Amino acid sequence: MGIRMDKLYTLLVLAAALAACSIEADILKLPEGWHLPDRQEANETWRNHIPGRGLSLTADLDGNGKPDLAYILESEKDATLGVWVYMNGDKRSGSLIEHGTLAAAAKTTGIRGAKPGVYPTPCGKADNCAAGQPKETVLKTAGIELFVNEGERQLIYWDDAAKGFLKAPIGG
Repeated sequence: MGIRMDKLYTLLVLAAALAACSIEADILKLPEGWHLPDRQEANETWRNHIPGRGLSLTADLDGNGKPDLAYILESEKDATLGVWVYMNGDKRSGSLIEHGTLAAAAKTTGIRGAKPGVYPTPCGKADNCAAGQPKETVLKTAGIELFVNEGERQLIYWDDAAKGFLKAPIGG
C-alpha cells in the first residue's frame, strides 16, 4: 500500500515550509538603518586573535542559561556605531544597548566577552576614588567589554535589579 500522490505532495510542501522557517530563524535580522561593518571597515590584524573579530560575541549575559548574541553595528543615519544584543539567541529582535561611537572608530573599536568576576574601575586601580565612586564592578554573569584597541575600555553587563544593561569603566 503506497502513499497517495496528493498526500505525498502535502508532506513535501510542509517539509519545505518547515525548512524555510528554520533557515529564516537562523538569519540575523538587522535593525532598519543599521548594518554590520564590512571587511574594509574592520580589517585590522589585531582582530585576528579575538573571537568574532571583535565585532560579535555569544555569551549568557543575563544568567538564564541561554546564549545571547551581541554585535557591533554601524548606523546608516548618523555614521555611528552601536552595540546591539539579541537576547536568548533570538536573531529576529535586537536591542541597542550602547550608541554613539563614531563609525570611523570601526577600525579601532571592538567587543569581547568579559567573564564573571571583579573588575577594578580606573580610580580603583589607581587607588584614588572620590567619595561615592566605586572601586570595582562585580560581574555575576558574563558581560561585554567594549574597547578601543590599546585604549579605553568599559564593561556592559546585565543587572537583575535594573532589569537591563549597565555600563562601567574598566581600569587599564
